[in-house]
Amino acid sequence: MVLTLGMFTSNHSEISCRLSVERIDIGDPRAIELDSGSSDWSCERITVFRGSKYWIFDCIADGSAEVNGDLPRYLLSGNKIYTISIQTGSHKGSGTSGKVSVMLLGPLGKSNTKILGTNFYSGSYLTFVVEAADVGDVNGILLFNSAESDPWYCEDVRITSANDSVKSFQVKRWVGAPYESSVEIATTEGTSVSNFNETTPMDIQCHTRAIDIYSMSVRKPFNITVRCPMNCQVSPLAHVMGSSLHHSSSSICASAMFDGVLTPSGGEVVLSIVGPLKQYFGITNPDTHVESHDYEPSFEKPYYSFYTFLNNSIDSIDSSVRLVDAFGKLSSFGRLEVLKNGKWGTVCNKGKFGAFNEAAANLVCRKLGFKRGIHILENCSNVNDQNLCVPRGYPVSYAGLMCMGTEDDISSCIIEEATVDCLAHRDDVVVKCTNSMSHDGVGFGTLRLVDSSGSPTSTGTGRLEFYNKGFGSVCNESWDKTAAMIACQEMGYTGLKNGGMVGHDCSDVHGVNLCAPLTSKISAVDFRCTGLERALGQCPHESTDDIYCTHEQDVILSCSGNGDPSEFRNKRRVEPYSPEMKKLPRTLNLTCYDTLSSHAELQMKHGEFAIAMCPSGCKGDPSSLKGTYIYTEDSSICKAAIHVGVIDDNGGEIVVIRAITQPTFYGSVMNGVTSLGAHKIVSEFEAGAFLVSRATRHIMAMQLKPSRDSATPYDLKPITSSDATPTPPKVRWFPELGWKGFNGSALDFVSLANFPNAEKMKTLRDFTFSVQMNPTELSGKWSTIFSFQGCGGLTCAIDNTGEVIIEENCRPELFKTSYFPKIGRRTNLTIVYYSLTRDLGFFADGNLIASRNTDFNFNLQGDLILGKSAETDSDFFVGQILSVEVFDYLMSPNQVQHHNRMLQSIEGNRIYSRHSSTRMTVEGNLCLSKCVKMRSPGRESVLHNGPTNPAIHLGCHDTLEDERFNGATGDQFLVSCSRSCTDPLLTLKGSKVYTSDSSICKAAIHAGAIPHEGGEAIVTIMHGKESYDYCMGHYDRDCKYKVEPSRDAIILSIPRSKGALFNMYGYWYIHAENAHWYPYVAKVSSWLPGTASYDSVWYSLKGIYNPISSVCQAAIHSGHLGELGGEVEIEILGSQDSFNGSTAHGMTSLESGQYLKSFRILQGTAATS
Repeated sequence: MVLTLGMFTSNHSEISCRLSVERIDIGDPRAIELDSGSSDWSCERITVFRGSKYWIFDCIADGSAEVNGDLPRYLLSGNKIYTISIQTGSHKGSGTSGKVSVMLLGPLGKSNTKILGTNFYSGSYLTFVVEAADVGDVNGILLFNSAESDPWYCEDVRITSANDSVKSFQVKRWVGAPYESSVEIATTEGTSVSNFNETTPMDIQCHTRAIDIYSMSVRKPFNITVRCPMNCQVSPLAHVMGSSLHHSSSSICASAMFDGVLTPSGGEVVLSIVGPLKQYFGITNPDTHVESHDYEPSFEKPYYSFYTFLNNSIDSIDSSVRLVDAFGKLSSFGRLEVLKNGKWGTVCNKGKFGAFNEAAANLVCRKLGFKRGIHILENCSNVNDQNLCVPRGYPVSYAGLMCMGTEDDISSCIIEEATVDCLAHRDDVVVKCTNSMSHDGVGFGTLRLVDSSGSPTSTGTGRLEFYNKGFGSVCNESWDKTAAMIACQEMGYTGLKNGGMVGHDCSDVHGVNLCAPLTSKISAVDFRCTGLERALGQCPHESTDDIYCTHEQDVILSCSGNGDPSEFRNKRRVEPYSPEMKKLPRTLNLTCYDTLSSHAELQMKHGEFAIAMCPSGCKGDPSSLKGTYIYTEDSSICKAAIHVGVIDDNGGEIVVIRAITQPTFYGSVMNGVTSLGAHKIVSEFEAGAFLVSRATRHIMAMQLKPSRDSATPYDLKPITSSDATPTPPKVRWFPELGWKGFNGSALDFVSLANFPNAEKMKTLRDFTFSVQMNPTELSGKWSTIFSFQGCGGLTCAIDNTGEVIIEENCRPELFKTSYFPKIGRRTNLTIVYYSLTRDLGFFADGNLIASRNTDFNFNLQGDLILGKSAETDSDFFVGQILSVEVFDYLMSPNQVQHHNRMLQSIEGNRIYSRHSSTRMTVEGNLCLSKCVKMRSPGRESVLHNGPTNPAIHLGCHDTLEDERFNGATGDQFLVSCSRSCTDPLLTLKGSKVYTSDSSICKAAIHAGAIPHEGGEAIVTIMHGKESYDYCMGHYDRDCKYKVEPSRDAIILSIPRSKGALFNMYGYWYIHAENAHWYPYVAKVSSWLPGTASYDSVWYSLKGIYNPISSVCQAAIHSGHLGELGGEVEIEILGSQDSFNGSTAHGMTSLESGQYLKSFRILQGTAATS
């Protein structure tokens, strides 16, 4: 391989260098990373030759890549022709003086960065023809703007390829500081619309409708993040239809303000787009007196619905004061706003009796974490060429704020209410915060650039002056381009113009004499700069009083870019500021039955939201659900999330939004879940309803983070209770008895697809994996310890060099641990992952080996495979895997050490090994009964869902207060009611959820869980409620009771369709999959005469029995066994509408209603006498 480099040295001389190297064949190169060490040279082009082929790389760094350290990455130049047309926004300030660049994205990769220039003016439509690498069909672009304080508003981009393929990208975003310096835009098939959007927010106007940014049909719900400007409450063009749930022709920002999501401060709003409804209901908001309208869309063009929740806002600052710049961003230099009665407003400079003073500015800045403040006396309409006045209609908090300097809070100062004149916002207070304690005097070495009149130049060209006990000119002896560049950059310019006009005579600059008057001083001479200085005064120079120069030798300087030539630039400079923002509460764990009233955290104001986690398995639960997209307050939240399509039956994280109630809630069937309709009398605005959506990464990052232990992993402390793991692992696997280990063959692997609790791994966000392993062979090939199936899955393997690596499937990034396990040595590996920051940590035997931030975004939806690659029959592990434990939280370093020492402290690891005499259950409890051989975890395993107790036989008067129901909230019990319990004298209070003194069997009939004749039901222990509603049930009407909250309440449901009960002198609870049948063998000793009357049999004409029938009596009734007993084979069947009674073989069966499971006798083997 040959590399040819075209380079420039620090003095801009061109050098061509050709290198010949031998390297591993990587195929066709698409990117190069170049390490130039500490030198300051730069390259123009790199050409790579291999045989007769060559590749050209322009030396323009890839601004989209997260490169290691400071190494620039250069992408392939390419020779495919693209025509790029760009429309800049037409409103004032849309243009930019910054350098605009573009990068093309496609299925074949991305192009290098193409610089388009600086001529982007408001309303301009520019077309560029560029050569770039072939990226396939362009499906995305990256836009860049280099300006530091001059953002650019791009309306749209149109790209035409050489084959006349045209792709249009609706941008509608600000690019460049103080907004994002780069934004990524994709077509509707990409990340920007149809997938969950995590790209840059789209900037819209107050009146922009949802239909203006997305006008196609909605196949599944998705989110778009938009940014709303300030003061949308006064927009005359905004129109709102519906309340909380809006039609797509509604204005987004105005709808968000009406719903309570947004304030006049504006902010980022997540737009959740869902399907259409028949009608949208308007209401008058009593807080804002804003009215929304009813709307009934046409049947031909219903379009879609949307609702919103807040993603980010300056209102989230954790302070009662703030400074806001001209772009509506929090800053250290800007318009002062104060929080008053929960609402933000400006401060007017003058009141009736007083005016804002310097002491008040100091107090404001101290509250924001700065040392001092400066009251900017310039009018807010023009500060640093920016308008900091807020438009009319924005709230005003105070006027004439005066402080003494000793106050700790604004409320202790002298304040006045705003006058009528303040409402025009022509006199808003502007404050600059700084950590500099110097006064307004100009410091030594301050520079300014002036014109012939002595005023700051407006052209970037002028006479340079240096402050030395007053301003004076600079003598040009020893003056060069290095010194000129430092001077320009110190004044905020980007570089030199016309070579800095170094050596130019001051007496004739474009026909103008810029030499200083003879009476003015000369402040400095003989600057000898190296180029590493950040200010001209840092260069060696002479600044004594006896400088022997004349003003004909004054330095003339010409700078490019947008700098500040005056001596006041430091006063105007905005200091870096990272405000402390409020944190969101931690995720709320829900059950399938939880509603808005289940948790205090869900008692929110309209428009507010909470982050919650739904468990798996809520789809089939009989919990109440009323509404479509917007749901009644008594509906199951998690079931609503499945219904709308935000999550599936595996559960997951959601956002719960408090909504305005509707007069009508529409029922529907979506995603396999049925919701009912409902009508409500909307007598109070505060009546409840809710919506559900997905959370954004920004919201997840703003949550309260769990405290992290900062102790060094090598600081071994005594084991304490605080180091203990908070909860047992969700999944704990051991090899079965007789397991011979992994021997490197295609059959030596274990699948945990049907392992107990394996489905809980699908919802993990933060996690800890602990694996004990003992490799017995490292043959120079890859060997996988464990791996999840599918893209996004976690894989832990040993590579061909013997190093443990971690990777996310389908992502090229490898997490190299620098840990090399030894053959024959047992090692405990621990992997911890924190999703908010994507931090990954790796421990070996309790010691932290590697930890860093990654791009990994794990999705553990696939099955977990031990001992080989999850996707292919390869990368087999050779050795022993002694245990695998999966925790649903992030262990601290101390907890990892504690867990590791606990394993090591047990000799031979007896509790955690199947090869020992001490056994534990999958939940971590000590086994007391005799162990039996279990099925291989790699085969079909039985899932343990729901109650596993034998059915509790109940009478009609039995209630939850029976001691047999002692248990924690959420515990489930299987019960059996054998006769009709419809006596009106039996206590029954509630509907769906019942009081603890209600008759359980009567409640089961009322809920429809069992028929009048009896049957089985599942009882779930729940929190007590303050009141219990009545409704017409399956038998009778119960009454509404308002009671003191009891210990718990009950809810009943039909047993899961996977469960069946069998009675043979007791109950067996057997699980079977719906799509399969399983034979079971029951061996019965000889029967005594007359025993056939002790149990009951319910029979159908098909030879099928209901699941609470006696197995043995059914075997006799069917003729497969006699009274001597024997063995029978049973087939488990599905639902039967009814079971008819009959008499056969001396056995009488009874009639019965519907059951979800049934069985029949296949064959019997009589016992020998």
